[in-house]
Amino acid sequence: RSLSGSKAKLTCAKFSSVDISGKHPLWLAVGTDDGCIHTFRFKEPGCKSSAYGAYGLHTGEEVVSKVATLRGHEASIFDLCFADTLPCNYLMSVDLSGKELAFDVPMARRLPSMGMVKDVPFHPWTLPVGPLKEKKLSRVHELSGRSSIAVATDAVEIWPFPCTGPPSISPPRLEGPSAQISSLLFNPSDDSLLASSDTALFVWSFQSDQAKGRMPLSPLRSVQPSETPDRRTPATPAFTPPPRTRVEPQVSRGARGPNGAPQSCSSCQAALTAPGHFCQNCGQKRVEPLVSQATPN
Repeated sequence: RSLSGSKAKLTCAKFSSVDISGKHPLWLAVGTDDGCIHTFRFKEPGCKSSAYGAYGLHTGEEVVSKVATLRGHEASIFDLCFADTLPCNYLMSVDLSGKELAFDVPMARRLPSMGMVKDVPFHPWTLPVGPLKEKKLSRVHELSGRSSIAVATDAVEIWPFPCTGPPSISPPRLEGPSAQISSLLFNPSDDSLLASSDTALFVWSFQSDQAKGRMPLSPLRSVQPSETPDRRTPATPAFTPPPRTRVEPQVSRGARGPNGAPQSCSSCQAALTAPGHFCQNCGQKRVEPLVSQATPN
């Protein structure tokens, strides 16, 4: 489905907070590479009890309607973030040039200043703005309840949050992804951080005996390689393999006959250094039985 006449590519999408009571609509915002943001409203997002039993039933069709196209960006939309409020009224966005904008979602208008939403809670925070945009735009995701935020650089770094600048000391780094990290997600229910890179999914988790707010994250717990669009598992390993035990090379003592005596080639009389079908000296195919080098009695 095309969202605009220019058939611009979709770059990101976010849902607003869900109201389980169904009193407030569920919003969806979709960013495109032409700098536009398309908003959609879902009606009757929840289920209500009915006279047919204890289980809720939908009161009607699940209707979604396009509300507006929000403009103001000149570059491709990089990420979006809804306010964590009910009803949801505000949306923040950032494009590839680093430009930040705020919008009133129900009124479908751009706010004249970012200061108008400085006291509005946006949770979890996912926009690379301010100190989080040190050199280039990177995926970020707030670690709820831990006063930290994950920042995707060449690895995944854990910064304190809120932050007024880059960490003064080297932050903890989560190694593993070899390609660019395309998305981050933190699941507060089991304290796990997920990162997708190319066709691989990386999962880290906090140690269960650690108090909340403490570091470090445990080592890579599990990695699940995903399938490519043609349902092939990628050949590239999706994780960093553990170090292998060094194995010292064994020195060959040469080929030996049934009586344990060293063997020689029947053509050039060179000592055979390893068992095989050809002499390593002259290339002559071996003829059985091989000639022994043992001194005759």
